[in-house]
Amino acid sequence: MIPNGPAARLAAVDGLRGFAALMVVASHASGLGIDLLPGVSLEGIGKYGVYLFFVISAFLLTAQWLRFDAERRHAPRTLARYLVRRVARIYPLYTLVLLVGWALPRPGLGVPLDAAAVWRHLSLQDGQGIYWSIPVEFLYYLVIPPLAWWLQARIAVWWRVAVVAAVLGLVMWCYPPSTAPLNSFNLAYYLPALACGSLSAWWLHLRPALGADPDPPPLIGMWDGVVLAAFLLTLPALFTFLGWGEGPAALHRAILGWGVFWSLVLIGMQTRHLALTARLMRWPGLGACGRWCFGIYLLHMPALYAAKHLPVPGEFKGWLGLALALALAALAHRFIERPAMQRARLWL
Repeated sequence: MIPNGPAARLAAVDGLRGFAALMVVASHASGLGIDLLPGVSLEGIGKYGVYLFFVISAFLLTAQWLRFDAERRHAPRTLARYLVRRVARIYPLYTLVLLVGWALPRPGLGVPLDAAAVWRHLSLQDGQGIYWSIPVEFLYYLVIPPLAWWLQARIAVWWRVAVVAAVLGLVMWCYPPSTAPLNSFNLAYYLPALACGSLSAWWLHLRPALGADPDPPPLIGMWDGVVLAAFLLTLPALFTFLGWGEGPAALHRAILGWGVFWSLVLIGMQTRHLALTARLMRWPGLGACGRWCFGIYLLHMPALYAAKHLPVPGEFKGWLGLALALALAALAHRFIERPAMQRARLWL
């Protein structure tokens, strides 16, 4: 029996988000010379992990909007509740981290900040260092409600798809992903990956109406192996070893490609085509990392810096940095993120 209830599917997505957070930590640990796997550089996979974050966030929030009936979807209170909760999810911890980084001597928590820089980051006008993804993801939160409304419009499906495809094509023509700075905070460059997450949620929403087969798919395990092999072949260290591409930067600008890849992984986990992957992602440790993922993302760099300079054997520095990052993220979730979300639920 393959678990496929709503709780099992949500647990698998939480675990996948935890996997994305660990990819970012592993990448930056290698960049600091404290590999989690001694002698194996994972530098560069962090960008793939961020693209996975984008796809998962777009997937979950779009799915939430698609589940609303027409009356609730158009109610001003629904939009107000959504915006308050998005602010409560991001800003309390983000603001605290920025203020601590400003208060500490340079480079603070890894990104040099002054008062003006703190304001630019909080107003989503800047995103230096690891903060580059915050404006991208938050601004896409504002795109999701009108996109979900359009995807639910009472017109032919092909018209809805055609308009979304035309808009994405225009954006990619104006902002070609191949020219994107590697840490741009401009949403336009990353819109293709985020849109893939939203469209995958829409496809799954439509799937029962399309008469999808509810039976377990054949060849359980084959597609898990294909996905694993495809992922391993994208490791920047392999590209460097074989003399291909740009080393750690290889595939970082394949934004649409990563959006499609991670969306297919999400869909495969939901439809049981990737049953083994989903089972692995339901491991409670990965689920905890998924719940703490925002804290891990914001706090892992100071944890890694501290571990690098502590008097412990070199082969343990990366794992010590990971442990510190997890501990800090767990505390941030317990005392900042969770109370903020609880308070937001009480307001609306």
